[in-house]
Amino acid sequence: MFPWMANTLANLIGDDHFVWIGLALGLIQSFSNTILLYRVGALLYKDRRMAELAAYLYIASFSALY
Repeated sequence: MFPWMANTLANLIGDDHFVWIGLALGLIQSFSNTILLYRVGALLYKDRRMAELAAYLYIASFSALY
């Protein structure tokens, strides 16, 4: 799904900005995943500190920094 979204946005804006669009899309998706992880953790564990710790660990993982 990510390559399709990046290609579609690059075609709309212009192919010269393909690298920047991919970077921006990755950051937006990573940010939204962090927020969703926090919300799901808060609902499941009923503990906001545990959900916050899970979100911080997700941010610190290498897979989120690709």
